[in-house]
Amino acid sequence: MLFQLLEVAVILAVFFLLSIKFGFLDRKGSLLALIIGALVGIFGSVSWLILMIVFAVSSFAATKAWFKYKKRKHLQEGTNGERRVSNVLYAGLPGLIVVFFNALNTYWLGTGINFFLIFAVSYAAVTADTFASEIGIIDTKVVLVTTLKKTKQGVNGGVSVIGTLASFAGGIIIAASYDILTLTSSLLINILIIGLGALGSLIDSVLGATLENQDRLGKGHVNFIASISCVILASAFLLL
Repeated sequence: MLFQLLEVAVILAVFFLLSIKFGFLDRKGSLLALIIGALVGIFGSVSWLILMIVFAVSSFAATKAWFKYKKRKHLQEGTNGERRVSNVLYAGLPGLIVVFFNALNTYWLGTGINFFLIFAVSYAAVTADTFASEIGIIDTKVVLVTTLKKTKQGVNGGVSVIGTLASFAGGIIIAASYDILTLTSSLLINILIIGLGALGSLIDSVLGATLENQDRLGKGHVNFIASISCVILASAFLLL
């Protein structure tokens, strides 16, 4: 346990310094990411923490891709691509819920449920959505997901071919990371992670086109609902 705590502390210290240096997150976002990361590393494992960091780094890379174009169109995230504390909270909360149930299972329930897989699905959903938004934004052929009518770039609920392909790419990154961290490779598990990741992005788009555009939900709420929906679906699949 002591060695695990040292590993978590070192990984988080490096991540915090890099996030400040390269601007992954603003300062408050970095501090919240440290707290979430510590809980994930202690009540999940170091592998869980590494998967979370894969999400953060790959999402930042997607955010910085074609950044000059996004900034010229006023479609960029933050000032220079940094994510704020609200982004960190809503992206990390579904995974934290999984961590809580994993701890409950470890110290009390003792079921054989693979909570790391469910955790991976939660991050596949947010990674897929981030990739769809940040890479799909370069596609000028955008339609509203609920009507399939042409709409503008950056509109909530807008979908495109490039964005859809990007969402699958995000899920593939998380699935590949899961395989590496568990030293396993299962076609069914990979399909589950990638498929639910893409579904999470689609749910996000539908909620964005409806409730978010009606000002009934905020962006963070939409992100959370989309991700937690995939967590519930993954849990149901594993309980079958």
